[in-house]
Amino acid sequence: TFPVQTIVTGDFNNDGLIDIVLGGNRVDLKPTYGGKQDAGLGLLLLNRANGQFEVVPPARSGLFVKGEIRNLHVFRSPGETDRLLIVRNNDTPIMYSYRTDQVQE
Repeated sequence: TFPVQTIVTGDFNNDGLIDIVLGGNRVDLKPTYGGKQDAGLGLLLLNRANGQFEVVPPARSGLFVKGEIRNLHVFRSPGETDRLLIVRNNDTPIMYSYRTDQVQE
């Protein structure tokens, strides 16, 4: 588990259902509060309808982001690869490119 700091939604697999990407982590916590919490790498949840979401592991989603993710933003351009901007605390941002027709089911 990891502390979620940001959420973005979108149809990441082009099935007409709204999916979710989570980002987070905290490294500034004192040991009395559990210490560093950095197990999150970004997490894709695919909407399977009726309130059910499938957790997509990093090996399938391609999301493998180390650090403290603080903001996520989706950029969509017709006919081009969609992009997910990943902003991290005290680190460089990452532009993650994906195509909705290539997110594995």
